[in-house]
Amino acid sequence: MGLIPLLLALALILPGEALAAGQRIALVIGNSDYPVRKLLNPVNDASDVATLLVTKLGFARDDVIVERDTNAEGQRRALARFEQKLKTAPGAVGFFYFAGHGAQIAGRNYLLPAKNAIRSGEDAKALGLRVTDVLDAMRDGGASLMIVVLDACRDDPFPGGSRGSRGLQRENPPNGSLIAYAAAAEGTADDDERQRNGVYTRFLLRRLVEPGLTLEQVFKRVRGDVRQATNGRQEPEVLLALEGEQDFYFLGVTPDPRADEESFWLQARQLGSSEAYESYLAKYPRGRYGTPTK
Repeated sequence: MGLIPLLLALALILPGEALAAGQRIALVIGNSDYPVRKLLNPVNDASDVATLLVTKLGFARDDVIVERDTNAEGQRRALARFEQKLKTAPGAVGFFYFAGHGAQIAGRNYLLPAKNAIRSGEDAKALGLRVTDVLDAMRDGGASLMIVVLDACRDDPFPGGSRGSRGLQRENPPNGSLIAYAAAAEGTADDDERQRNGVYTRFLLRRLVEPGLTLEQVFKRVRGDVRQATNGRQEPEVLLALEGEQDFYFLGVTPDPRADEESFWLQARQLGSSEAYESYLAKYPRGRYGTPTK
């Protein structure tokens, strides 16, 4: 007699109380194929982040929207889908990731699409996706936590360097949000032609799967990794507006009891503990993923 040995290892015991996360829903965009100043890493970065969310971090495959080398209309449609998905799962965690060219125009940050010809700040304003629009969509969608990761601090994307400013502007995060920038204000994050991923995302991928790290700890460690790897030339920044004493963990806490069966199972599987598996069986005794065997 026995159960299918789907989960192994000991339970990870964490202090404090984990943020009730519910479902996890993501929009991931990577743009490399720009008409001017093409980039090497962003499509790879986006693909690898999306894969990690699904295979390691408890995001259901249908809850991760991925766009690669998309144009302005594609970015807008993807953001609308993201908001609608959030509305169908009140209290979900919203995760937004962008890799590609970004621009600050008159104190606003714009995430630039591929394919479209963007030659000036006015083009960026007309065609780019505003970071504030992303945050508004997450808020309007009812997200309990809004995570925005911007590996978009590339150098001037306009022909001839016509923009006149480097990097992205720091925007005040609304309550319940974290905004992570790949580089400091007025700083840049370059591609890495020797690696599949850019420097920032390479370390982000490593830190996201460390069990037991709070949301804030993940990005603090990424900052240290990037500063060390670049000898201080690139300095990521994190702005957050989180309240209360509860923490959010990408990996390493008991599955959220409000999650649907697939999300609950994905979270339990990544915990890798007998307790997590038993919690799944208790909640879903006739579930799809844990049938006892003789």
